[in-house]
Amino acid sequence: MFKLPGVKSGSDLESLFLTVGFIVVQWGTCEQWLDMMVSLMYHKFPGTRPKKLPFMLEPKLNFLRERANCDPTLSALKADMLALADEFTALSKIRHDLIHGAIANIDLEDGAFKFIKFDVDNNMNDVRTVLLRAKDFPSLTERLLVLGNKASHLAQKLSAKMQNAS
Repeated sequence: MFKLPGVKSGSDLESLFLTVGFIVVQWGTCEQWLDMMVSLMYHKFPGTRPKKLPFMLEPKLNFLRERANCDPTLSALKADMLALADEFTALSKIRHDLIHGAIANIDLEDGAFKFIKFDVDNNMNDVRTVLLRAKDFPSLTERLLVLGNKASHLAQKLSAKMQNAS
C-alpha cells in the first residue's frame, strides 16, 4: 500500500484521506454509468433531445428525468431512473463540498473533520463550513456503492432495451 507522507498509519487523518479518495474513485465509476445511460438515450432512443449531448452532471440528470417522464418506451424503467437521479442529486452536494472544499482541521474535532467551502452568490464569495463526521463515513461509502450498483444495473437494462428494440 502507498504511504501518505506525514500521515500516521491508522490515524483519523488517514481515514479521511482514504474516505475522500474512495468518494473520488467511486463517484467517477457512478458517473461513467450515468454517461453511458445518457449517451444511449441521446443517440439510440426516439424523442426530443437537447442540441448537444449533456456533459455536466445537472444537465445529465435533467435529461434522465425528462426521458423517464416523457418517453413511453422507458416507462418500465421510470421509477428506477427517477430514484437514481434523486440519489445522484443528493450525493452530488456532499461530494462537491468535500472535493472542492479545503480541509480546515487535520484532527477530528467533536467527531468531525471541518472543511471550508467558498461559494459565489451574486458575484460575492460566501464562505461556509462543511462537516464530515466520522460516524457518517460508513453510510456515505455504502450509499456510493449502492449508487454505483444501481447505475450499473440500470445502464445494462437500458442497453438491453436498446438491443431488443433494434
